[in-house]
Amino acid sequence: MDKISEERTWTEAERLELAAKLDAELDEYISNLEKKSYTEGWPEDKWQEEMEKHPFFMKKAPEPDEELSPLMEGLQQLKYGEDENTPEELANNYKEDGNFNYKYKKYRLAILSYTEGIKTKCKDDNLMAQLYNNRAAAHFMLQNYRSSLNDCKLTLKLNPQYWKALNRAATCSYHIKNYDQCIDLCDQFLNHSPTDKAILKLKSGAAAARERFLRDKRKQEKLERKLDNEKEKLLEAIWQRGINLETTDGKRNLELKDLEPQAPQIAQCRVHFDEKDKLVWPVIILYPESQQTDFIQNFHEDASLIEHLAKLFEEPPEWDVKHHYTVENINVYFEGKNKCSVHKVDVQLTLNKILQNKQTVEGNSRKTANRHYGAYYANSYACSNGAPSVYTSNVGCCTTINGGGGFNAQQPQLHEDYRPIYFYVAQPYTIPYAFAKRPKPAAAPSSLLRTAKSRGNHCCAKFPKRLSNVDFSQKVKQGEFSRSLNQVHFAERQGQVFANFPRAGASSRDPRMTSMFRRGTIFATFFLSLLGGGLVCAALVTQHWVEARPWRTPNPQESAGRVHFGLLQGKKELNVAYGWRTYHVSVPQMIRQDPSVMSWALWIGTLTTTAAALLAAALAALLAVLNTATSPRSKILSIPGVYFINILTLLMCLASTCTWLAQYYTRLYANVLPKEDIDNMWTSEGSAELGYSFWLVVSAGVVHLISIALVGWGSGKKKDDCLEPIPALEEKTAAAIMLY
Repeated sequence: MDKISEERTWTEAERLELAAKLDAELDEYISNLEKKSYTEGWPEDKWQEEMEKHPFFMKKAPEPDEELSPLMEGLQQLKYGEDENTPEELANNYKEDGNFNYKYKKYRLAILSYTEGIKTKCKDDNLMAQLYNNRAAAHFMLQNYRSSLNDCKLTLKLNPQYWKALNRAATCSYHIKNYDQCIDLCDQFLNHSPTDKAILKLKSGAAAARERFLRDKRKQEKLERKLDNEKEKLLEAIWQRGINLETTDGKRNLELKDLEPQAPQIAQCRVHFDEKDKLVWPVIILYPESQQTDFIQNFHEDASLIEHLAKLFEEPPEWDVKHHYTVENINVYFEGKNKCSVHKVDVQLTLNKILQNKQTVEGNSRKTANRHYGAYYANSYACSNGAPSVYTSNVGCCTTINGGGGFNAQQPQLHEDYRPIYFYVAQPYTIPYAFAKRPKPAAAPSSLLRTAKSRGNHCCAKFPKRLSNVDFSQKVKQGEFSRSLNQVHFAERQGQVFANFPRAGASSRDPRMTSMFRRGTIFATFFLSLLGGGLVCAALVTQHWVEARPWRTPNPQESAGRVHFGLLQGKKELNVAYGWRTYHVSVPQMIRQDPSVMSWALWIGTLTTTAAALLAAALAALLAVLNTATSPRSKILSIPGVYFINILTLLMCLASTCTWLAQYYTRLYANVLPKEDIDNMWTSEGSAELGYSFWLVVSAGVVHLISIALVGWGSGKKKDDCLEPIPALEEKTAAAIMLY
């Protein structure tokens, strides 16, 4: 009591005065404190950017490669971290995420969320059944009916009384046309709810659809049997008419696909019956002189060839400006069995009689189309117009031998002023073969040709000297093919069919001589060299020589990584359940800092040989163009040079692949990560694979191997005995029609 009585009693004015004094002292104390900068706040110029990184104010989800803020990482860890949540809690969190995405019709994201929840493998069967059922619903909305059905089955396995899953399984079975299963599932559902209208309707629909399916199946089988019978009937009719047939791929049994036309204009017009069981064939008519084509889609077997020719030439075609083609002055020929002879056809015959000739072979193994005919101006017409014929004959201008059935087996004899010659010509002209006019044997001794010693029924002639390049076109008109001829081979066998020319005898060739075939193959290597160089260049600039999927040893299920390196640059992405972290790697710098990752020597060897392969491919393309356009005198720049540079490119590609394989099996297969990642308990042992950049170099080597084969094929290619004659320049004495 004494202590309380001793307390002072403050008036209101005194209390206000004391409070003001204390405030002044506090302000003085704060003002005397040491000034410190505010380091934990947001910079004034980046406050908006920092605000968008805050989880409460984010406007969009972060990208996979974007670095997350510490607050976001913490929230993720709280919700999805295994250390902070039990498997049941994680599964429930993922289910909530999936339900949220499903609500806003983001079904693919919902599937991902449900899948992550299923991966937790929690012990709660009811929760797992919900996850499977919800994922089935998302699949169903995306019309992935089979995936939805599989999830429904897993749901029913965990909870057989899950009626939503049973309903959805029946619906999915209906959509995938498994009507028997749909009816069985509907019966199971009706045992629980017999009056469900939707299931009753689904069951009746499945039963009706099953009946329709079985009916359509019976119809299809009946139609197939009918088509098979028609095919057999058609093939039997062809055999009964005595038409010679040729099968494809060496098969013994004929199939209708062997008679399918290869030309797209008549591809749908296969041989067929008309209403009177007569055969109707597709026919192609070719005009080689003008390079024109006519297609007859329905050529009745009882119609004669002259009838269709009369319709075709009732009015002159637009391309026949000089009106050379008329029904009266054309002959028709067909190609024989050996595909190297032609035989004349009587145009008054029907197509059936033409096809019954023993020399005729019908099939689609021709290089161009089904039938092969040739028609030329009547030689009498050509002779009457003052133009010498390619052939001589004892009647008019051609010799014929009766071949039976209205056919005349043509045995052309070359006109005395024409000979087939196979020769090589120096640049800039290259004419592989032609009909060439030659001086008569009685010419003056100054003739360009001189007769060599006869060998059997062959005769050989060579030019005694090289001719100048002056007035080439005039010499062509005079029959003197003389564009700096390096070597000319000539041979003739009397009585041969004109397509069976003897091959030129073997002799040494000047390296500058280049045939048209060889030019074509060399020019093809130009494109192959460009392709090979492009592949090597792509291998240099890409970053996928090796790829790996590292993981962290403490938590391999939650951690993941993606690593891929090229020769110069690489990329490393690591995820420790906090989001992906991306690091761009300089391969040379990485090797300097940690030599255990790669071998310096092998890396330099791979880089050097790959760059050399790129340079060699560019040189190969340059030499290919040079040898196509010109005939270089130097062997280094000619065909041997093309050989060498392509072989060099192949060797460089091979060396590059070998050095990288050595690098891969000695270092990279065991580890592709630097020491700092290994210290953080990351490993990639056994996960490294060769990337597509490495296989690009392998592909480039294969491309240049093909180039080497092409050069060898073109350089060693000999003209076969199936040459087609080409009229001499400015000596077109015969128009031609090729009929297929």
